[in-house]
Amino acid sequence: MGNQQSSNVPVYYNADPTNEATSHALSKYIDLATSELGSKVLSTSDEFFAPATNLLKSGPAVKDSERMT
Repeated sequence: MGNQQSSNVPVYYNADPTNEATSHALSKYIDLATSELGSKVLSTSDEFFAPATNLLKSGPAVKDSERMT
């Protein structure tokens, strides 16, 4: 992990969707595991619960008890 921009659209890691975690240990780094920067899932062993590509989506996780997301 480093603070090097890999694209024109840097996506900074922030576990808090309200953006109040300015002192979070990882908030100064760019999230390189996001589809906006071209990250891809190369292989998976099990996608029973949801597609592996959901791990590359930026933003907070979707929680829906009616379906697997």
